[in-house]
Amino acid sequence: MSRELTEYFREMIDNNRFAAHNHVVMTDIDPDRAEGYIELAADSTNAFGNVHGGSYFVLADSLAGMAARSDKHLYVTQNANAYFLGTTKDRRINGVSKVLKRTRSTCLVESRVTDESGKLIFLANFTFFNVDGRIRIKSDAEVSTRHPDL
Repeated sequence: MSRELTEYFREMIDNNRFAAHNHVVMTDIDPDRAEGYIELAADSTNAFGNVHGGSYFVLADSLAGMAARSDKHLYVTQNANAYFLGTTKDRRINGVSKVLKRTRSTCLVESRVTDESGKLIFLANFTFFNVDGRIRIKSDAEVSTRHPDL
């Protein structure tokens, strides 16, 4: 993919406050595919010291959204099926998302999360809904006025 388009997607994920809060880093995007990781922090773990399931999910969902958007359309998550297959105490989890099927209004994406050794620990399928012309990205000022806590 072009350097310009790659930078556009990096900026998009960097501006996703929830993904940034959860330490998601996108490393590569190509048509119908995205890769990234989370360097786990103390707030990424559960009471047992293992990776919190939400960390798996946010990595998978964020990368799946980028894979869906690689066709330059806007999508939001409509549905997800998640399978927690294992756990890790590794300091990093890696993700790869690939588009399985596109229609004019939806996009089906598979996401896989692995530990540092490549062991599959999370699998999810996401359906995204095309919202072109229905939403716009809000500025920081607009977000802060709608959500005083932010």
